[in-house]
Amino acid sequence: MLSNRPNNEKSLKSVSDDLSDIRNDLTDAIKYNDEKLALVADKLQQLEVRVDEINADMRSSKNGSLLWKVGNFTELLERSHQDHQTFVASDFVYTGIYGYKLEFRLYPYGVGLGEGTHLSLYVLVHKTEHDLLLHWPFEQKVKVKLLNMNESSSKREHHIATIGPDRHSSSFVRPLHEHNPGWGFPTFLSHRDLQKKTFLRENCLFIKLLVEPYDALDIFKQSYD
Repeated sequence: MLSNRPNNEKSLKSVSDDLSDIRNDLTDAIKYNDEKLALVADKLQQLEVRVDEINADMRSSKNGSLLWKVGNFTELLERSHQDHQTFVASDFVYTGIYGYKLEFRLYPYGVGLGEGTHLSLYVLVHKTEHDLLLHWPFEQKVKVKLLNMNESSSKREHHIATIGPDRHSSSFVRPLHEHNPGWGFPTFLSHRDLQKKTFLRENCLFIKLLVEPYDALDIFKQSYD
C-alpha cells in the first residue's frame, strides 16, 4: 500500500506558505493603514489648530482695546498654587487690522517678585504676516485697567498700570519666533488688595486693555485728491 505522507507533507508546506503570504499581506496592509491613519490624524490635528487660530482671531480686537473677562478665578488661583507657571491668556489685541499683535497673560499666583503674594501681568508681542511693514521696536503705549466692580460707582477705584515699552528690550523687537519674551508687572496687584477691594465679583475679574492704535496700512495710504 502506497503512503500519502509525502503528498500530505507537500500539501501542508503549500498551505503553510500560503498562510505565511497571507500574514505578510495582512501585516503590510495593517502597516499601510496605520501609516494612513497617522497621516490623517496629523492632518486632523493641524486643522484643529488652524480652527482654534481662526476662532481666536475672530474673537480678537482690531482697534487696540479689549475688555477681558477672567472667569473661575478661585479655581485658577488654586491651580496656579500647585503649578506656579499657570496663567490665563487674553484674546489677541491688534493695534489695527494690519497692526501689532499682542497677548496679555495673567498669573494668578504670581511669578518672580510677586510669587505667592501678587497677581502678575505680562504683555507679549506676537509675530504677524505683515511685520515687515511695521515700525520696530514696538513703541506704542499700553494701559491696563483692572475694574473695580463696587456697586456704588463713587467707590470704584480702578487699578491702572501703564507700560512704556523699553526700545532696548528684547520684548519689543521684531519677533523672530511665535512671540517675544513677556514684559510687565510681577507685582501688578497684591492678593490682599484683591480681596479687600471689589475687583473680584461672582468669581470673575474684568480687565480693560488699551493699546495705542497703529496700522501699517495708514503709512501707505495714497491721496487721490
